[in-house]
Amino acid sequence: MSGLWLRYSSSLSEEELNQVYRLWNDAYPSALHHENVSALEAYLAKLKNIQHCLAMNAHDDVIGWVATFTRNEARWFVVIVSPKNQRSGVGQGLMRWAMDREDTLFGWMIDHNEMKMLDGSAYVSPKQFYLKLGFRILEERLRTEQIDAVKIAWNKQ
Repeated sequence: MSGLWLRYSSSLSEEELNQVYRLWNDAYPSALHHENVSALEAYLAKLKNIQHCLAMNAHDDVIGWVATFTRNEARWFVVIVSPKNQRSGVGQGLMRWAMDREDTLFGWMIDHNEMKMLDGSAYVSPKQFYLKLGFRILEERLRTEQIDAVKIAWNKQ
């Protein structure tokens, strides 16, 4: 992650929120996109005990984001890396930040390549990324009109 730095806090500035909104819509399948920044802000407002970590480049552009939060008495996460910065160590750095601060993390992972991005290209599952970090795939699935994902978990050894 040479030339990059991490910034963490319990809230995002307006500019950071705008950049995370763009990242979200660029990196996640179209079925999960937010119509506007207010929709993302409403989603984030529902998360309890949230902590953000932003990966910033030399121009102070957000190129990655991870948030940890409490849901049903457990710690969960959401992570996004800009498509042009994937496979560069940014995602691993963000996840290491989260894993250093938590004993257990849960998330939802799309484990297939059947979804499309906003630009029509195929969404590529991050399955190998999470397995490499030591996450386990659980049997529980989340199936809605927007998503078909599997629950993943990580525990500190």
